[in-house]
Amino acid sequence: MKLLIDVGNSRVKWGLLDQPWQWRARGTVTTEAILVKGKGLDIPEHLKPEAIAIASVGGAAKERELQGWCEEHFCLTPWFARSEPAFGAIQNAYRKTGALGVDRWLAMIACRDAIESGFCVVDCGSAITLDVVAAGGQHLGGHILPGLKLMHSSLLGETGQIADSWQMDDRPDEGTLLGTNTRQAVELGALSAAIGYLEAILRQLRQHYAVGRFFITGGDGPRLQSLITSVPGLELELDPDLVLKGLFAAHEASLAG
Repeated sequence: MKLLIDVGNSRVKWGLLDQPWQWRARGTVTTEAILVKGKGLDIPEHLKPEAIAIASVGGAAKERELQGWCEEHFCLTPWFARSEPAFGAIQNAYRKTGALGVDRWLAMIACRDAIESGFCVVDCGSAITLDVVAAGGQHLGGHILPGLKLMHSSLLGETGQIADSWQMDDRPDEGTLLGTNTRQAVELGALSAAIGYLEAILRQLRQHYAVGRFFITGGDGPRLQSLITSVPGLELELDPDLVLKGLFAAHEASLAG
């Protein structure tokens, strides 16, 4: 069994894989729970991973902590994914290929079966990232912008009055368009900004780059997918496991040499 771990800025998504794709256990915890509080994953005692593969966006220091954590809890040294110049037909657009976020790279690898038509991957986590791969496999580049929670926190950190009001206000109900308190106004404004960006860029990508398929993943992916409605004929395919699937493929390739 292989333990796959996707370590983001705020949460850790993991799965214990028996064979593709049969999960024996899986879950999500906060990054702080593992790295600060030392809490393990909720894996039944009778299930022991034979290998661990990790995708982490936190840099070398966080990787050292994760390695120590894996060695302490599982007596295994983990394999860490890296962004590479190429994976199969997919060619990395970055000149410094290692500077491309490994989560973005793995999500593209997971969608490699769509390279005949070209594809776009949107990951809606702490940041919203977008990457486009042309038909044939050339990565054309992408975008990075704040995710919903980062938009909220940027306002709270820079405007004391908004932060004070936020603590006392109720969240908006689903489907509400306009806020009647400060928290609602901030959350609905951020949501509208994200939806407006995605609808505009997805429409442009389909027109100018002939992108054939569109994928969405990440913690806010289901919510944003359900709200993107103004691009006629566009099918935004939701797959919450893109990074884990790409991590599995990259680790398998490393074993094959």
